[in-house]
Amino acid sequence: HSSFPINFSNSELSQLIGSPFLMQVHERVMDLKKDYDRVCLHSEPFRKYKFRDFCWARTMVGSRMFGLFIDGKKTDILAPFADMLNHRLPKQTTWNYIQEEKGFVIESL
Repeated sequence: HSSFPINFSNSELSQLIGSPFLMQVHERVMDLKKDYDRVCLHSEPFRKYKFRDFCWARTMVGSRMFGLFIDGKKTDILAPFADMLNHRLPKQTTWNYIQEEKGFVIESL
């Protein structure tokens, strides 16, 4: 998806010269490449996938994750579709893990 900075064209990235964000994008791409290479090293069938396909899949999963605390431990959860509930500013929902409910709860503000 072209709206994610790791997929920006060289022309788009050049507009970030002088910004610390450019280094963050570069570091993210390098981290993804290390992960991709590591998976390829241990899984021959995975090698048929290109790096850009891996980046797409990781980005799609990562953009649907929510960081929260469960039993006092910081963790990430996948909550597909829940990410679509909070696309306005100011935000209109909050989320958290509610121990009594034993689950992920989204509340409307």
